[in-house]
Order: sequence, then structure tokens, then C-alpha cells
Amino acid sequence: MWFLVLCLILSLGDYGAFPLVQSRILGGWECERHPQHWQVAVSILVQPQWELTAAQCIPGRMGSGVVRLGQHSLDTDGDTGQDVPVRHSIPHPLCNRSLRIPTFLSPDADNSQDLMLLQLREPANTTEAVCDKPAH
Repeated sequence: MWFLVLCLILSLGDYGAFPLVQSRILGGWECERHPQHWQVAVSILVQPQWELTAAQCIPGRMGSGVVRLGQHSLDTDGDTGQDVPVRHSIPHPLCNRSLRIPTFLSPDADNSQDLMLLQLREPANTTEAVCDKPAH
């Protein structure tokens, strides 16, 4: 009997009776739409053709992938996103890419070399949602 009740409760999330939390934000909150146009998900557009990101977010050597710029939400159609192909990826020389476990979750982990530059095949189109970091 308890098994049937458990199955019923678990199935209610699919029908909106109990909406399941599916946030991709860890330890933060959703920001207003496009307040910092140079931020690209887990990276930053430092020049129109260069992006700085966390090396752990890029599987292997990314030389033929695509980055998506300017999209506020992955769940929204008709957003201001643009796809830009990656020409070359350059990990930090001291980054240990052989460790495929999420060490960044450990409070004692040293992630100071978890960096990678991505050279885009073409400069990103500057829009209301995409621009490189302004100099201050």
C-alpha cells in the first residue's frame, strides 16, 4: 500500500500538482535580465573573440564546440542568444584536467588554476545582451 502512495506522490510532480524545483543556480539567485552583458554563463567575454571560463566546465580540449552568448534563460524561446563556434581552447598550464571529480565542491580545494581561455572563431556580435567587459 505504501508503495502505491509513494508512486502517486512522485508522479504528481509531472502534472504540476507539486512543481519540482529545477533551478540551475547554485548558492545564488536569478539576476535581472542582462545586467552585466560581458558575463557568459560560467564565463566572461574579455574581448569580442576571447572568453575566460572555468576549465572544469569544458570537457576535454574544446576546439570544435560552440558557446551560447546573451541568452538569459535556457528555458525561454526567442531570447537574445547567439551561437559562436570555438576555434581553440587554452587551459591554465597548472590546471589538472585529469581529475574528473568535482573537487570544486570541497571547501579545502584549491581551484586557483581552474581557468581556460576560449578563442572564438569569429568575434561575438555586440548587442544589448552581449558585450565585452568594460574597462574601469
